[in-house]
Amino acid sequence: MKENGKINYDWRWCLVGNIVDKRFYGEEHEIKSGIKLLSPGTKVYIAPHQWGDGGDKLVVLGKPRHKNGFIECIIKREQICNWRLKKSIHLEF
Repeated sequence: MKENGKINYDWRWCLVGNIVDKRFYGEEHEIKSGIKLLSPGTKVYIAPHQWGDGGDKLVVLGKPRHKNGFIECIIKREQICNWRLKKSIHLEF
């Protein structure tokens, strides 16, 4: 909220996790590091559940391997580890 020309920061709780270091890929169970878009250990912010698939796929925000800023992507729940709640800033202008 904006009061007297100043921006007030509202705190919100957000579910956060990290991308797994190693995962199995393909029929031959090849070991891969991270996922295609996100490096291993990348912090991801998890959006509220949207589909009726039982939470198998999640919408996340994270910093990609080869770009600046954040991207939004859909990944499998098994590709996230170290789940936790964190305070994050919610900006209102």
